[in-house]
Amino acid sequence: MSETDSHLEIARENLALYRSEVRELRRQFCLGLLSAIAGLIGAVAALLALLIAIRPLARAAEHVEDTSRNVKSIETAILSNRLTILSLSNGDEVSRNETVSGLTPFTHRRHYLVVAPVNIGDSYVQDAMTPRPDGTWTGTAKFGSGDTGRGERFSVRCLATEGELRTGSLASQSLPSDAVFSAPVIVVRTQ
Repeated sequence: MSETDSHLEIARENLALYRSEVRELRRQFCLGLLSAIAGLIGAVAALLALLIAIRPLARAAEHVEDTSRNVKSIETAILSNRLTILSLSNGDEVSRNETVSGLTPFTHRRHYLVVAPVNIGDSYVQDAMTPRPDGTWTGTAKFGSGDTGRGERFSVRCLATEGELRTGSLASQSLPSDAVFSAPVIVVRTQ
C-alpha cells in the first residue's frame, strides 16, 4: 500500500470517527432537548395542578369570609337586644330635656340618643355618650324646643357605632354600616 493510500485510509477512518462523534453529539443534543422539553412540560403541569388546587382554596376562603360575616351579623343582632333604654318606658311623660340611661354590650363604641317626633318622623342625633366599662350609659335627650313639641309623642332610641355622628338631623348624614339601634321607647312631652 502506498503512502497516499495509507493517508487516504487514515483520513477515511478519521472521517468515520468524526461522523460517529457528530452523530453522538446530535443524539446527546436531542436527548438534552427532549429532557428540557419534558422538564418544561412537567413545570407547566405542576403549575396547572397548583392553579387547580388553589381554586378550591380560594372558594373555601370566600366561604370562611362569608361565614364570618354571617356570624358577626348574628352576633350583632343578638347583642342589639341587650342595647336597652332603662330609665324610660313606653307612655312615660317627659319634660323638654330628660336624662336617659341604659345598658349596652358595645362598650367600645360611641353611643348617641336619637329622638324623633312620631308625627314628623325626622330623627335627631343628640350629643355623643361614652359608656362606662360596666356597660351603663347616661345622656340627655331633647324633646323639641321651647313650646314646640309640647303634647307630642317622641320615639327615643340609643344608637351604638364605631363611626362618628354630628348632633342634629340624622337624615343629613350617612348612617355608619355598623350602626345598631336599641328598641324604641315612645314617650309624651308634657312640659
